[in-house]
Amino acid sequence: MISKQVYEVPVIKIVWCYTMWQSWFPNEKNFKFVSGLPSSEENCDLIVLDYMMNNVTNEISQMFTAGSHHKKYSIIIITQNLFPRVKSMRDISLNTHYIILFRNNRGMSQASCFARQAFQGQKKYFIDAYKKATEEPFNYLLVDVHPRTPEEQRLRMSLFPDHGVINWVFVPE
Repeated sequence: MISKQVYEVPVIKIVWCYTMWQSWFPNEKNFKFVSGLPSSEENCDLIVLDYMMNNVTNEISQMFTAGSHHKKYSIIIITQNLFPRVKSMRDISLNTHYIILFRNNRGMSQASCFARQAFQGQKKYFIDAYKKATEEPFNYLLVDVHPRTPEEQRLRMSLFPDHGVINWVFVPE
């Protein structure tokens, strides 16, 4: 299983929080599906918040700050907007260690704004990496801002160690 190769703590118990039921949910036997937010007593290794951007509250912010550190779970939030107009999103963003960016055919304004914030003085480097990583449909750029990540590994094309595939790392010129 890939989680044993990638994560310090194996991901065994996954809670998937949703706003709309999806037809593929019953096929996933290793996930627990919850409509809305999980209870505070939920014991798991990973919580996925699926398109709950409009439901972002202080409770979700607490999950990203205190909850993930004290209860030792990882948390993923899936959004369509890097900068939603929700007060708690700034705290969530500042406590996020990994950001996965897909190509947005409507423009680069969000990626450009993010580059100015996270890669001050290296905007061209970030934009070049973003364009290269997302050339093909459904490819993505992984932005790794974890405190232990070496600077030269902050921008990558892969989250997982693919077998037989090169894992590209983007470095500034």
